[in-house]
Amino acid sequence: MDVGVIGVGAMGKNHTRVYSELKNVDNLYLFDLNTKAAEDLGKKFDAHVAGSMKELLDACDAVSLCVPTPYHFKVAGEVIKHHVPLLIEKPICLTTEEATTLVRSIPEDLVVGIGHIERFNAIIPELAQIVRHPCYVEICRHNPGSARVTGSTVVEDLMIHDIDLIFSLIPAKIMVGAECGQCRCCRRPLYH
Repeated sequence: MDVGVIGVGAMGKNHTRVYSELKNVDNLYLFDLNTKAAEDLGKKFDAHVAGSMKELLDACDAVSLCVPTPYHFKVAGEVIKHHVPLLIEKPICLTTEEATTLVRSIPEDLVVGIGHIERFNAIIPELAQIVRHPCYVEICRHNPGSARVTGSTVVEDLMIHDIDLIFSLIPAKIMVGAECGQCRCCRRPLYH
């Protein structure tokens, strides 16, 4: 399989490193507007540097999109037009409107994923076995914000993982004010 990474900043470097370690990856392609950064990373991981995004898309069976968030909508749209399976680093887009438009543009036969890597943390399946009827959910993140984050907030970059985990662990529609009973522990009202 031939794969590509669009954007070779902090996350692009991570994707490049991981792809370089996968046995099923035959050729690795990189593209970034900063050609020197792409060339330096290409040398380190024996990757081809594409002269354009079109060149990369024509050569690849799948790509990771690792550009800054404000460019996700435009660049992901180009990848989708090329009908190349795509992993978009989260958040999917800068705005809800962009995300909705982008999702609606994805053909049914094209695989597009978002980088919610925390779903694959080993503790999550364990929590799924334990969590049944929570009274409340509190998540505390103990790592500092990253200087690499530009074009989005700490909520969109880090807290989005927490929100995703809550909704994957507790898959229920939340309707404020729709009381459905009492907590078995403290007898406070529960909402669904």
